[in-house]
Amino acid sequence: MYINQAVNAHKNNEFKLASQFYAKALENKEYSEVLFQNYGALKRELGEDAQAIELYQIGLNKFPQSIKILHNYANLLRANFPVKSLGLYLKIIRLSYAAGEYNDPKIFINVIEVLENLKCYSLAYSFCKLSIDLQQSPSALLALLRIVSRASFSFLHSSDINTLVVDSKNHIDSFTELEKTEFFFAVAWLNLEANNVNSARNNLDKANACLSHIFNSSMSYSEEDVDKASNLRNTYSWNMSCLLLPQQEFSEGWRLFEYGLVANAKGKQKWQRALLKPFTDDQLPLWRGESLSGKNLLLLEEQAVGDVMQFLTLLPYLIREAKHICILLNPRLIPIYKRSLSKYILNSDISLVTYEDVFSGSLSHADFHYQSPVGSVCRHRFTDISKYGSSGFRLLSNSELSFKLRERYIHHKSIKAKKIVGISWRGGGRADRIKQKSLSPELFSNLLKNNPGIRFVSLQYGESKNTVESWIEDDIDVLHDDEINPLKDMDSWLSQVAACDAVLSVANTTIHGSGGLDIPTMCLLSQHSDWRWLKDPRIKRSYWYPSVCIAREHPELGWKTAFESVVEWFSTGMPYPTGLNRL
Repeated sequence: MYINQAVNAHKNNEFKLASQFYAKALENKEYSEVLFQNYGALKRELGEDAQAIELYQIGLNKFPQSIKILHNYANLLRANFPVKSLGLYLKIIRLSYAAGEYNDPKIFINVIEVLENLKCYSLAYSFCKLSIDLQQSPSALLALLRIVSRASFSFLHSSDINTLVVDSKNHIDSFTELEKTEFFFAVAWLNLEANNVNSARNNLDKANACLSHIFNSSMSYSEEDVDKASNLRNTYSWNMSCLLLPQQEFSEGWRLFEYGLVANAKGKQKWQRALLKPFTDDQLPLWRGESLSGKNLLLLEEQAVGDVMQFLTLLPYLIREAKHICILLNPRLIPIYKRSLSKYILNSDISLVTYEDVFSGSLSHADFHYQSPVGSVCRHRFTDISKYGSSGFRLLSNSELSFKLRERYIHHKSIKAKKIVGISWRGGGRADRIKQKSLSPELFSNLLKNNPGIRFVSLQYGESKNTVESWIEDDIDVLHDDEINPLKDMDSWLSQVAACDAVLSVANTTIHGSGGLDIPTMCLLSQHSDWRWLKDPRIKRSYWYPSVCIAREHPELGWKTAFESVVEWFSTGMPYPTGLNRL
């Protein structure tokens, strides 16, 4: 029979010969589960996915209850067709359940992982619990812990999570070193969510000890396991930095922030902190906190414009220490910082270069002693929160353009405006983050009504004209300036921000513009705020920008109290913030 010859050739990695024998078996109608299961798997190994799918489909028509064919088919579809693969995995569970067999915990784990990737966390949680009830699977326990650490479950109380952690610890002896690593990282994450920083540090140390064993042990770990360990370290370390920094745990938070340079990001941006690095470490070493006295430092811009503007507020401290600092900037920021740093440029303390200088070869590594991503300076010099917002650095706009814009906005209507307030209601980034950070135009418009004497000006990035026109139809005194496009001319946009008496905005680049200009600003801060905002609700101001006050979304009350704060702010003349900016 051809099928036996095919299987033997397949086992010996004689793929071409095996394929020929499988084809002969199929031609001779030697139909069996093994034929379709193995021939499909071989086609997948050869990169012929379409043929593999066809074979699995034929096989399932003939053997509709074949768990092995279903499993291979589901694994093939999982990456590109997760919902369809999920249906196949569930069918396998149903068939196993009917037969009274629960011997393969991997099927449940497959379902759980697909649901995680689809962000169906509640369903994934339920399948974890079911798998644990049926099998007491350590893998399911670990998956359960991981899901709870990644998603917010309002139905879970701290006591439930504590029980979950204790139950998991009872099985830890059966975990592999890689599973132990993920376990301790996940527990550390949960500790931070519960504001238990000391326990988080303890479990983080345990996770790193497991990693050290994997990376340095004389035992043989597969390349796949080492890669998984590296990804776990990078992802959890970055995520933990994003929880530690809002709790003012700056020493550990900024140390772990470095993992953003190697932690994968969703969407077009490959890394959480993306940047262009013009020179290798061999050509120009990374700055690791050494003295900068008499040294030249190359600072590298990171991808997010707001991040760059924020980190550059710390520049005066570095200027006082280093001989010279060169900053690699996106061309749209060059006019802004050429003006704002003019006195340092004249003194040869600072120079600005662009990507064009890198590509043309006019930038030489021999001119510098160190290079550093701009976001990495915090780890080495700024673990004391009192240094933030205190450097005295301010952005400077094109004052002539700002004056012209202000005059135009004040006299935009027959009734002269008393105050000009810039507004922005939509955040940036990935689609899920935009939704979390933004306010709908309908909700935001409630803040613009009944404010006599105030004329609102859209500072919003991207398409906003239609929204503004709908507000005008509702008799809101607001305007959209067609001549200003922040995506094409950021310098003119900054002059537009400077033309305002105050700014009302969600947490986006507008905050960095108005805060950098020292304009009174009210930030509508989502409960899903990121690492740059302190978590404690008693804190009323940004620690980065002294002029930015905070109106926080409440986890239970929503925007009600925040909107009340905005109304009061308007009624009192939009003053500079008072109150705490740190604890």
